[in-house]
Amino acid sequence: MVVGKDHGHRIWTKKGHPTGAVKVVVVEDGDYYDAKTVAKAIAKELTGWQMEGSVHNVARRDGIGSLILDAAFTLGKMPEHYFQGIGGGPGPIGVHEMAERLIESGQFEGPAPRQHLSQNVEHSPIHHAWQAKREQLIPEDFPSHDVEVYSDYLMNKGPAYGQVGGVHDILKASNGETYVVERNDAVTAKILFESIEGIDIMTPGAVALASLQQALASGEIAPSSCTVLNISGGGVERLKHEHATTVVEPWLRVTKANGASMILEALQ
Repeated sequence: MVVGKDHGHRIWTKKGHPTGAVKVVVVEDGDYYDAKTVAKAIAKELTGWQMEGSVHNVARRDGIGSLILDAAFTLGKMPEHYFQGIGGGPGPIGVHEMAERLIESGQFEGPAPRQHLSQNVEHSPIHHAWQAKREQLIPEDFPSHDVEVYSDYLMNKGPAYGQVGGVHDILKASNGETYVVERNDAVTAKILFESIEGIDIMTPGAVALASLQQALASGEIAPSSCTVLNISGGGVERLKHEHATTVVEPWLRVTKANGASMILEALQ
């Protein structure tokens, strides 16, 4: 498992759980995108191994898409709107693909839910491109320097926007909308959710909830609309309060430049 410098502490398990089967590699001068680059480089050299694939992996997209199956069968109809914080794009793409399949099967009437996708205000390439009505990302869509954001889970230097069937296409097909969220609004939304539902949530869900509040305030959606909000991760703080946990110690620490060669050499 290859991760960037800011994510090593997120590879954790319950204290005492065996971790010998997992080799964690931290790219000390790299981020999520750099970790993907190193992982792709070693995957090419390992016989019988392949990259998980992210948005290119139909199993990843269908796994996330299963939530719209649950929503539709629970509601008894296709929801009108779908809200999610977005980084790379497999989530909303998978949801849209699954919704279209449900409609094509004749089990539910269309259309597919409108996609409402949100990002941090400091790093929002998809929002910039969509609002500019562009089919492809350009360098100016990304910040020119390193930025601090509320939800770094939603930071991705290579989102699947312009590819056929990518984020642009599903936004266009669903008449979707994009949003940017300020830190304070996301924090407030997180507190609100936890006070009502009684469970902590992760930052991407807080960003998505804040964008839902924006859409309600602007009239983009009506309070009576049938809406699905993807709270993509929760209960971590409670689990760590109730159980002792430990961070998995890295097997190797590498750099972007020599990461692939160091890993391959260590494996040999």
